[in-house]
Amino acid sequence: MSQRNRSRAFVLSPFTVCLAIGALSASAPAFAETEPDDEPPWVMSLGPVDPEPAHELWGEPVSTGSLWVAIQATFVQTDDGKRDFAAMALLGIPLERIGRARDRSRFVAERPTPAPAPAATPVDVPVAVLPDAPLPRAEARDADASPVPLVVTPNVARAAIAAALEHARLEQATSRVERLASRARTSGLLPELRFRVTRQLDDAQVLSPTEYDPDRVTATVKASLWLEARATFKLDKLVFADEEVTLERLREDRLEAGKKLRERVLETLFSWQRAVRTRDDPVADPDAQMKAALSVIEAEVTLDVLTGGWFSRWKASRASGS
Repeated sequence: MSQRNRSRAFVLSPFTVCLAIGALSASAPAFAETEPDDEPPWVMSLGPVDPEPAHELWGEPVSTGSLWVAIQATFVQTDDGKRDFAAMALLGIPLERIGRARDRSRFVAERPTPAPAPAATPVDVPVAVLPDAPLPRAEARDADASPVPLVVTPNVARAAIAAALEHARLEQATSRVERLASRARTSGLLPELRFRVTRQLDDAQVLSPTEYDPDRVTATVKASLWLEARATFKLDKLVFADEEVTLERLREDRLEAGKKLRERVLETLFSWQRAVRTRDDPVADPDAQMKAALSVIEAEVTLDVLTGGWFSRWKASRASGS
C-alpha cells in the first residue's frame, strides 16, 4: 500500500499569527506538565509496538523551564530483513518564562538582618560628692623609665592575616568555587545521552489445514530489533546554571569566614600587644602583671594555631634579631 503526501499552502494574516502566539504563551504552563509526544509517525508502519513498557527516553528530557535541543536517531531491523533508520531534532522553548515571572525562590536569599536592640532608658542617678582619690601609681613613674616599644606594625598584621588565610585555605576554596561555577556553565556544551535497546517478539498461530490434518496449526515467531539514542543539549546552562545558586551561597560563606578570621587575628594580635606591655611594665600592679602574663600565653598559643606556626617563627626571628 502506498501513501501520497499532499501539501497545502495557507496564507496567514499578521493578526492570526499574533493570536496564535498569545494562545501558546497563555497555555504553556498547562502543556509543560504533560509528557511530550515525540513518537515518530513512521513507527506504526513497521508493525505494532507494545506501549506498556514506558521508558525514560520518551519522558520529559529536561526540567521544566529549560531551553534544550535534542537529536534522536532510531534504527529498526525486522525479522524479514527490513531495515529502517530515522533521525529527528527536537527543540524545547520555555514559553512559561515569557508569560510569567520567574520563581523568587531560585534567587539567593539575603541573610536576615538582626533587629536592633532597644535603647536603654537613661536613669537619673544622684551624684555623690566623693573625697579626693589618691594619685594613681602611674603618675609616680620615674621620669627616666622608658615606655615599652610597640611591635605590632601594619606589616606584621598583614603578614599574620596572610599566614592565617593560607593555613585555613580559604583563598583556595574561593577559587575552587569559581572554577565549579564556570564548569557548571560549560557543561551545557556536553549532551545528556540516553540509549534504549529493545527486542520485540511477535508470536502468531496460523491455521494451515491439509488433507490428512484439517486442524493443522502452524506457529510463527517474528523478531525485530530496535536501537534508539538521544542526545540532549541544555543551552540555558551556557548563560546560567541552576548549580550557581548553591555555589554563590557557598562563595558568600567562604568570604564571611575569611572576614571573621581576619577580625579574630587582628583582635588577638592587639590583645597580645596590650598584655605584653602590661607584663613588662615595671611600675604595674603585680596582680595585673600576673593576669597579663597569662593573657600573653593565651594570645600566643591562639595566634600560633591560627597562623599555622607563623607567629612562633616570627617571634623567634624577632628575638634573634634583637
